[in-house]
Amino acid sequence: MELAVIAARTNREQGWTFVDRAMDDLLMNLDAYRSHGSGGGAAGMAAQMAFHARRIGYPDVHGLIARALSLRDLDRDFGRDHRSTVQIALALSGPDPASAKHLLFQTWSRNHLLSRSTSGDRNILFTLVLCDPPTCRDAVKLALGNPKNASRMSNTGIVEMLLSMTEVGREYEAIARWSSLMYQPIDDIR
Repeated sequence: MELAVIAARTNREQGWTFVDRAMDDLLMNLDAYRSHGSGGGAAGMAAQMAFHARRIGYPDVHGLIARALSLRDLDRDFGRDHRSTVQIALALSGPDPASAKHLLFQTWSRNHLLSRSTSGDRNILFTLVLCDPPTCRDAVKLALGNPKNASRMSNTGIVEMLLSMTEVGREYEAIARWSSLMYQPIDDIR
């Protein structure tokens, strides 16, 4: 995807061709990408592709998002306490925050999300700040009110989340530095 973004700086259509090639490669080699469970597997990779494709004006970002959602490995996901769902939702929170929010709340209740986001699952907190700021605010209040968190604030992800939110317009990329997303420091397309 980095090549797509770089190519789009001078030739947008060529960048789109790289997006298509990257997605074709992913679809033809699903097993290779499914092993990347910490990043949401093939679905997480496709969702991250959708984010970068949106950055370069790709004409069918929603088609990429639909492919990402169709690639979810439900058997594996439900056997692993939904960790892949968190990764896919985090990846989707850049190109499609509404789908990311729906995916989280389809899987867990609001109270369960609040509990998990304050007990060490930083990626839930990162996803919430991008797709559901009011719930993220409640999670931060809950974490700050917990005396056990006073000595281990860096483990909650709150500091990193706040640092990321200072990068207005680049919040998703900033979150990528602290999460399991692919971090690609690439200048925006002008």
